[in-house]
Amino acid sequence: MKTKFLAAMILLGIANYIQAADNKVYIDQVGDRSTIAITQDGTSNTVKGVGIAQDTNAKIYGDDTAVTINQTGVNNMLTMGVNGGALGSTNILNYSVQGNNGISTINCNNADTGKCNQNNIGITQVGNNSTSNITVNGENNVVTGSSTGGNNNSITVNITGDGLQPAIAITGGGNNATINMTPTAGVNSTGTMTITGSSNTVSINQTGGAVLGHSATLTVGGSGNTIAVTQTGTAGDNLFSLQSTGSTNNFTITQTAQ
Repeated sequence: MKTKFLAAMILLGIANYIQAADNKVYIDQVGDRSTIAITQDGTSNTVKGVGIAQDTNAKIYGDDTAVTINQTGVNNMLTMGVNGGALGSTNILNYSVQGNNGISTINCNNADTGKCNQNNIGITQVGNNSTSNITVNGENNVVTGSSTGGNNNSITVNITGDGLQPAIAITGGGNNATINMTPTAGVNSTGTMTITGSSNTVSINQTGGAVLGHSATLTVGGSGNTIAVTQTGTAGDNLFSLQSTGSTNNFTITQTAQ
């Protein structure tokens, strides 16, 4: 009952704010199997936690949760913390931002207060000058990011654990993407990027190999790309694949086994 009540409060907040110029939603949700859907259209859309500080996480505690957030407009902001994902459950978070000057921060373990396992996190950017920072700590997590048709967008993923599968796709414009991945035991961890367009800056950093650990796959189309891949540790499992079409590309690949 608590979960349903809190979800109702969230939806009421959306209804109150949806007509305003500055749409704001505050979330502090506790309970399993929660379903939350938020749509904001306007200027200075905000989803965050309760409190004055702009960087206060909107908090989701529980397992088997499904959260969908869509923001359209200018100066969008999302500050989200998800703490849950017991083994055997799955949390789903999908975030879409359309417009300019968006800032999103997602911390799957609420600033190291606990691990999150078996989570699916998806980010979609359409527009210009959007920045997404994703931090995940746990097992069997999937992170996907897509940036389409805009300039000066960035997606940064910092992910720790095993069975990790971050994948970033970038199309068009001047975009940046970074995957920093640290498998704790190097089990089935793969970083993948697909880039189509120009003026892209991309990097994949993976630490912790052995027993199907390292793997990086890049498909690049366009010109003016700068790509750096670094894969280090532990006694092997470095794998790398790159396909490139275009000119003025600068690739730096470093692989070591320690």
